Amino acid sequence: MASLLCALVLAASAASAPTPAVLLRAYSHNDYKHERPLFDALDRGFFGVEADVHLRGQELLVGHKGGDVRPGATLQKLYLDPLLRRVRENGGRVYRGGPKGFLLMIEFKSNGEESYSALRQILGGYREMLTVYYGDRIKEAAVTISITGHRPNAMLRDEPMRLAGIDGDFHDVREPEKTLYPTISDDFSSYFQWHGELSPQGRQRLRRFVDEAHARGRKLRLYGIPANEELWGELYAAGVDLINTDDLDKLRDWLLKKVSWRRLAPDSLARFWNRLKDLPADPFR
Repeated sequence: MASLLCALVLAASAASAPTPAVLLRAYSHNDYKHERPLFDALDRGFFGVEADVHLRGQELLVGHKGGDVRPGATLQKLYLDPLLRRVRENGGRVYRGGPKGFLLMIEFKSNGEESYSALRQILGGYREMLTVYYGDRIKEAAVTISITGHRPNAMLRDEPMRLAGIDGDFHDVREPEKTLYPTISDDFSSYFQWHGELSPQGRQRLRRFVDEAHARGRKLRLYGIPANEELWGELYAAGVDLINTDDLDKLRDWLLKKVSWRRLAPDSLARFWNRLKDLPADPFR
């Protein structure tokens, strides 16, 4: 595992680079494992990253396992501080001239309620760049935060205004709260079999899952998938919003063959969130 402390130095000294093509569906799984956490994904135009955090005192330290964390490798230093600098430099966006809503997925590895109490205090200092969640609407900003792992669902449900949502699973798709679950993620292998292709039944199920999430204004991600272009093609065609990968270069190169900059309009995510204002009826009820 690359040294997170080394990454802190890189993050602090990184110079502004030309804006890459923004790949709205590219998601960096376990992003902190890369040589340059956050920056490797940003340099490739990714629009979502995942950071696992462990609560130590009142600090949220980044790392996959408790033994991986190092003093100073905080969520602020590795992710929130460099994102805030970038947003200020780029006129209120993570990518200059790009869309709002860059996704920072934070996975709580420690107790969810205690971790969220610490996170809530931390996020107050970054509010200028963060999407705000209300009970019936989302005010989108440069960076959108969703919490996964040990999820403090009840705590967030009770808050009339918050700076984070919950990453639900397929069991949460039909929950009535409009904004509590902005993202839905689940294990691909729990619902699908892959032997070089999806069966007709699997393809139909995938499209139904996508339709159910989108009917409620929620973005869908599947994890536990191989870095396989044929499978990515199935997910892309079905409308899966976030394509999960550890292989940043491979997914970037594949997506660049599928999309063009012209099709990635800066207001596309704004149109997505606006659907929350008038959600359609549940087509499967």
